[in-house]
Amino acid sequence: MKVLMISSDPGIHEETQAARRMEEYRQLVDELYTIVIAGRFNIAAFFRAYREGKRILGERGAADFLITVQDPPDRWVVGWLLAKRFGVPLEVQVHTDLMSPYLLRESIKNRFRLIIAHFIFMRVMCVRVVSRRIERSLAKKYPRLSGNITVLPVYVDIEQLRLVHRIEERGVFRFLMVSRLTREKNIELALKAFAKVVNIFPETKLVIVGEGPYRRRLEALALKLGLMQGKVVFTGWQEDTTRSFQYASCYVLTSNYEGYGRTVVEALAVGVPVIMTDVGVAGDIVRHEETGLVVPVGDVQSLVVAMRHVVEDSYMRRVLTENSRKAVENFPSKKEYLEAYKRMWYTCSSKKIV
Repeated sequence: MKVLMISSDPGIHEETQAARRMEEYRQLVDELYTIVIAGRFNIAAFFRAYREGKRILGERGAADFLITVQDPPDRWVVGWLLAKRFGVPLEVQVHTDLMSPYLLRESIKNRFRLIIAHFIFMRVMCVRVVSRRIERSLAKKYPRLSGNITVLPVYVDIEQLRLVHRIEERGVFRFLMVSRLTREKNIELALKAFAKVVNIFPETKLVIVGEGPYRRRLEALALKLGLMQGKVVFTGWQEDTTRSFQYASCYVLTSNYEGYGRTVVEALAVGVPVIMTDVGVAGDIVRHEETGLVVPVGDVQSLVVAMRHVVEDSYMRRVLTENSRKAVENFPSKKEYLEAYKRMWYTCSSKKIV
């Protein structure tokens, strides 16, 4: 079996974790070829990717090939055109909750992408999604996809994270966020809620790990809210976030939409209590007042109540810590995960587009 992967991650061609992941995938098949369409999508990038894909399929022979394409949906068009031209199966990978109304409202670009997604979903016969939430929404919108959707989350090394020893500093309660600093992550919501919480509990801090185009805007908002005097810390990007999880008292995610929420799963594995908006794994892995606290998207007051609750109630924190570890204890090992990935690809290899 041969696989042509069209990705939006430039890291797969560098010395990164993504590149190491590609090498693991390469061991699953006879041949694996990768094409990257990174950054803003444009017509030139589209044609370059198409020409490269056509060259690979032509030189290596299209027989036994599977094309797999990662979102956003505009990248799917390249895969679909190649699959149509060479008569090979196509798998689309969905890492984003495309059916979220918040994604639709965010930009005209997202509306255009949803039009493309609709076109592809009406034709493709193999879809990989990263959460049950996405599976349910796609199966409801596109009944033809029922039985053709594989739920395979992003891999998280649970066993390694369970070895992390949490350190609780006396007199400090540290909220942690690990995120790209972008619009859809809605970190403004966390800052506004934290500004109310810190007035009641001055021992609290908010640590924000990550980089992105919204950093200056978020720092300006924190300053406006009077939070920059050691109360809110922007650490920038970190290759290893283990130490941040070690010292976290509570993990917070405030996204408007998420496909999965890998950092939430990492927090659960370490045993850090989680507060998150109703996105991604909320409702499936993070169940309200059982394995975490779930609040409505964009609701500042509900977030304030949840943050106050987790600071005040030490018994609840202990329960959440215990339950959170149990929630992820049966996650697959790396070997099991790669075996599932291989099964998915071989299943897809028999399903051509219509």
